[in-house]
Amino acid sequence: MTSDFELSLDELRTVARYATEAARDVLPVFEVARPADARPRAGVSTGDWGGPGRSSRPGRSVARPGDEPIRLWARAHGHLVNDRGRIPAAIRAAYEASQG
Repeated sequence: MTSDFELSLDELRTVARYATEAARDVLPVFEVARPADARPRAGVSTGDWGGPGRSSRPGRSVARPGDEPIRLWARAHGHLVNDRGRIPAAIRAAYEASQG
């Protein structure tokens, strides 16, 4: 596919971020329609995109010992988090603030 214009790396990141936010907005619709199907939630990424030429499969990340309670808390409070990998700083901060 070709296009009549080119996007800069920052513009591509903006488009990817917008697409991720749009997917997050409609995710509840899919979860109500097919509650047993985990694919829609799994398909919504964090929106972090490294850009062209960068591997989409970073090196193996080692989970921090305290990550699982944060993931459980985040999901219970409506945040989208992946099963593994880095937990976004905003979610980590919200969890820590909720703990006292």
